[in-house]
Amino acid sequence: MVYDNIGVRDRKYTLDEVFPDSVTNKEVYAGTLQPLIECVRTGFNVTCFAYGMTGAGKTHTMFGSDSEPGIANLAIDDLFVASSDGISVSFLEIYNEQVKDLLRSS
Repeated sequence: MVYDNIGVRDRKYTLDEVFPDSVTNKEVYAGTLQPLIECVRTGFNVTCFAYGMTGAGKTHTMFGSDSEPGIANLAIDDLFVASSDGISVSFLEIYNEQVKDLLRSS
């Protein structure tokens, strides 16, 4: 239920996939971004969008750790393996209405 200033409205959402909290980043990658790597390699644009509350695990899912790489790291690895063509890649973070380029230090 969603409450607004007029009353209560029911909203329905359609989700492609829902992962339990026990799933690994590799499993999330396999179910979301990995099937799109061939699309990127052949010239299509792909966007991977992580959305959720602060502390929900978006950063860990996207970037992971040394022992469990995130889906962004896994995608970059697959892109390098899949293609020797010139591919343009950008990683942006939008937080509190501020855009940050994650591939630049400045």
